[in-house]
Amino acid sequence: MRVQLCGRVCIEIDGARRDSRLPGPQGRRLFCYLTIRRFAAVTRPDLCAALWGDQPPAAPDSARNALLSGLRTTIQPVAFDGLRLALPASAWVDIDAALRVYDSLVRLLCDELGVVPSQPIRELHARLLPSAG
Repeated sequence: MRVQLCGRVCIEIDGARRDSRLPGPQGRRLFCYLTIRRFAAVTRPDLCAALWGDQPPAAPDSARNALLSGLRTTIQPVAFDGLRLALPASAWVDIDAALRVYDSLVRLLCDELGVVPSQPIRELHARLLPSAG
């Protein structure tokens, strides 16, 4: 599985592009949000806030459930753990790759300069790259 979140959203599963099957702009937003937050617990209010902010539709639960259903159909066989997207361990996600490069560069610069990364940088890394923390 390959996922591109930077620029145009692209989803490739078993060599086939699936992004055109996402349920519209809200479906793309939902997929991006769940991909970025896949290492954290996600609640229904979190999803509503991410999708609509302070202007939810008249029936937000129904709208959210329809989007989730469409997303589940689009990305099968990718599973969900509750509301958390459970991408396969082999999945490549562009933003993760970019963060790993950034992390490597920060570490290299710190080594070259003989400094220790600051606490905020370590905390940011731990939050964005749980496996690198």
